[in-house]
Amino acid sequence: MNKIMKKVCIVGGIGSGKSYICNLFADRGIPIFYFDDEAKKLYNNKDVVEKLLVTFKDEFTELEYDSSKIIKTLSKFIFKNSSKRKQLELLLKPYLWKSFDDACFQHKDKKIFIWLCIKPF
Repeated sequence: MNKIMKKVCIVGGIGSGKSYICNLFADRGIPIFYFDDEAKKLYNNKDVVEKLLVTFKDEFTELEYDSSKIIKTLSKFIFKNSSKRKQLELLLKPYLWKSFDDACFQHKDKKIFIWLCIKPF
């Protein structure tokens, strides 16, 4: 019999209990995909970093390939400027969905797969 994986998205604002709910599922062996964690990993991806440096060239004073420096620089303007935040989301979206698809494939034997994000893409 062919199993169909059910994908469940947990969405909510900061402090709404998303992580708590996901931990309950994880304790039962259900895999969880954390979009925030995956986004942070992307700042170590050379292709992503180069696109960030081109897209936000006015914001980076030097070439930065250290993910913690990149996150620090991005945080200085991303939360203040909605159009730049949107640019960042558009830049990261294809990489995040690729990671999500890879994770789904990795857990294809599971009946359910939970993904967590602050807001849906």
